[in-house]
Amino acid sequence: MNVGSIVERWKQCGTDSVKLFNLSNHYSVLFEDDDGGGFDYIFNHLNVDKDKLLKSENEKVIGIFDDIDDGMYQVSHLLEDFITEYLWGNDLDVEDVKSEIGNLRLNIEEAYGEIFSLIHKLKEELEEGILDEKV
Repeated sequence: MNVGSIVERWKQCGTDSVKLFNLSNHYSVLFEDDDGGGFDYIFNHLNVDKDKLLKSENEKVIGIFDDIDDGMYQVSHLLEDFITEYLWGNDLDVEDVKSEIGNLRLNIEEAYGEIFSLIHKLKEELEEGILDEKV
């Protein structure tokens, strides 16, 4: 190792890496239960047999879970954009960051609301016997 290799690593892990930054391997972490239950709170809210739901091949169920997944992924993009545009930007302005944190929070709350609506929609479908149907 020499100084040149260290500086090269700095370049690779510095501004050159910003366009590669993503949270795709961590996108659902914000949706896990704080008590260590993982995603069980979703299944508890749905009031359905978890194993039966996890094995479901029902297209409606899969479609709703896919929409929930998309919503979770959307939140990671909101966070990525905030980090790269406001925290890593060359013109870091504390007032802009404060303002954008507020906007970020509102956007995340909106996404959470949409996800909760999807979970509620799934609950209604399950109550109507969607797991018992063959689609």
